[in-house]
Amino acid sequence: MIKFQDLSIKNKKEINKYTFIFQKFLNSGQFILGKEVETLEKLIAKRVNKKYSVGVSSGTNALYLALKSINLKKGDQVLVPCLSWLSTFTSVKVAGGEPIGIDLEKNNYLLDYRLLEKKITHKTKALIAVHYTGLLENMDIIRKICKKKKIFLIEDCAQSFGAKLKNRCAGSYGQIACFSMNPMKVFSSIGDAGFVAMDDFKIYNKLLSLRYAGTVNKEHCVYPELNHKIDTLDALILTYKLKTLKRKINQRILKANLYKKYLFNNNNLFLPKIFKNSQHIYYSFQILAKKRDRLMKFLRKNNIETKIQHKYLISDHKGLKSKFNKKFFFPNGEFVKNNTLSLPIHDKITNKQIMNISSLINKFYAKN
Repeated sequence: MIKFQDLSIKNKKEINKYTFIFQKFLNSGQFILGKEVETLEKLIAKRVNKKYSVGVSSGTNALYLALKSINLKKGDQVLVPCLSWLSTFTSVKVAGGEPIGIDLEKNNYLLDYRLLEKKITHKTKALIAVHYTGLLENMDIIRKICKKKKIFLIEDCAQSFGAKLKNRCAGSYGQIACFSMNPMKVFSSIGDAGFVAMDDFKIYNKLLSLRYAGTVNKEHCVYPELNHKIDTLDALILTYKLKTLKRKINQRILKANLYKKYLFNNNNLFLPKIFKNSQHIYYSFQILAKKRDRLMKFLRKNNIETKIQHKYLISDHKGLKSKFNKKFFFPNGEFVKNNTLSLPIHDKITNKQIMNISSLINKFYAKN
């Protein structure tokens, strides 16, 4: 079976390194926050071209706390792409706002920026721009629209740490950028972890408080909030993995290019877009495939695991249904949802396996 994802660590050298990190963690006696977290926060901020970053317990909480830091209140609206991991939507709802879906570009996973201005009203507080699967597009235009309309631009970089557009990295376009480093991500820890990055000192200072139950000096509550602290172990692991991230991204791009090479002439597929002067990091290799469900079944029979990421539009979630998010508002999103398929792309998949997967896909369409 070719797994869709393989997070196991079997390399003896890697196991020894993780063992050393864990021993350092245990010997330190510092299990939450501390100097290791502060060091990583500075490294992350520098990497994404921001003045500050704050480590938090997950990418979901990064989004939630970003929204709390801009004083989101009941009745405020936040624009979101109609297709994303559900945390993009639920973070808005839990923070007190109303998520408003925007349709995607045709045959694409990114929101259609041409719809933005029509969606912005006096109730609009912010836009969450999702760099879906690790791809950036039209960010200069989106940033200008947000500036013109005086709304916050929050980047959801959960899938895109290390991605670039015109030599600008994911997280450098908005006032606030949110990152997830859970084990599924290209830049990942061994548990949930996240970061929020920004230039505004007031937002930074508020986030430091919000992260620690809304307190100042760990005791006096200023903003009633829960705990969202990052573990020191995550900081140690991420600092270690940051050193080899560039090589890992380059290897991922090479594997994605192999898929493109072998599937390029298949007219039954839309392959991931790539734009001039951009670096797609391929958190996942998603294709739009005719007869998607039959193809998925065929590949499963041939011991190849694939996934549908993600299955639901904002209008499909029972807890998010509203007059603002009707199914017929998102025709392009519906098409993507019904045709998307993610192929295996991870550290352990070999070039030969990618060639075999591609060959089977081409064989399926030749017979169907």
